[in-house]
Amino acid sequence: MVRKILTVLVFVFGLSGLALAGGHLENEKNPEKFLQYYFDAFNAQDAKKLDTVFATPFQRIRNGETVSYNSWREYINFDVIKKTGWKRSVINETEVVYDSDRTAVVRIIFSRLDASDKIVAKAQAAMVVVKPDSKWKLAMILLPGSIPVSEEDK
Repeated sequence: MVRKILTVLVFVFGLSGLALAGGHLENEKNPEKFLQYYFDAFNAQDAKKLDTVFATPFQRIRNGETVSYNSWREYINFDVIKKTGWKRSVINETEVVYDSDRTAVVRIIFSRLDASDKIVAKAQAAMVVVKPDSKWKLAMILLPGSIPVSEEDK
């Protein structure tokens, strides 16, 4: 009996450790759940979770120009985003355009909200996610230039 209880505890704590170490179990299920995980990490400005989200290099296409980043820290500047009145972002709609075991293209419509939950920006984006190992990673985003994210968007 004691052996069964110890086995269950080891299993439960092992799964908890994976989740805490950035191996978010929902992240592994499908591209849409992964993108929600990304939005949650983005909204929380959680550097540790954001470290687990982006492929390296990460690419952004904006107004026909492709820019490569070695880290999400080069790409996302929360000060620039906050100047628009942003408090959090929500996914309004997703459509998986292409899906395989290791790659997916997801069209999303999302809104940026202020502290009163009023929309300060709404956009459509295409996101390419890849699964090099057991976890999805954001490899590329096609985002309108009207949605500031980086220093170059100022």
